Amino acid sequence: MANISNINGFFTINSDGNSTFAGSIAVGTGNSSIAGDLYFGANADIFKSSGNLTLDVAGNIILDADGGFVAIKDGGTEIGNFGNSSSDFAITASVQDKDILFKGNDNGSVITALQLDMSNGGSATFRDDIDFGGKITQTGTGANTFAGDVGIKKAGAGTLLYLQNTASVITGTRAEIAFYNSDTSTVANIRAAVDTSATADNVGTDLAFFTRAIGGSLTQKMVIKGGGNVGI
Repeated sequence: MANISNINGFFTINSDGNSTFAGSIAVGTGNSSIAGDLYFGANADIFKSSGNLTLDVAGNIILDADGGFVAIKDGGTEIGNFGNSSSDFAITASVQDKDILFKGNDNGSVITALQLDMSNGGSATFRDDIDFGGKITQTGTGANTFAGDVGIKKAGAGTLLYLQNTASVITGTRAEIAFYNSDTSTVANIRAAVDTSATADNVGTDLAFFTRAIGGSLTQKMVIKGGGNVGI
């Protein structure tokens, strides 16, 4: 079957029933029905001059980008994107120093449950409690700051808190609790130190207490030796 063309070839229907329009297609206010797939050429766009654009399907909406990248823009400026990073799912805030916010509805009020601060290395701020199924590991060396009281609670019997220095057993290795004032000066200290006569197979530990007098320096005031003797 030969192609059927209208005036000047602006509209063509081939033998398979496929139609080709040389220019734009204007659709009125009624609904349009497409039974098959809708294909676009290179660098094609979908524009809507006003209002919202709704994608409403009976099944799922699937975004399949062979470039591995889906961008969110506002007025042409990219705000963020979802991407494939070596098969890891990457969420990126594209604007410099702008944060990633996780929001939700708490009893009728919109809250920010989690804020990732991109201007501060990605530091995370949780609005409320954090429940951990595993352990907390600090990989940095900075001190932790708490606005309120710090409580440690354990369900059942057993060790509530332990301090560990992971260095190999050598003379003087210690774990300690330091007490600071507002200018970060140490005002008191409790140290558990390896006894000077300790060996790798025979570890003895002293527990020493340090305080600081007004105008003075931190000095040891009492020690409980590993053998039980107390020195003041």
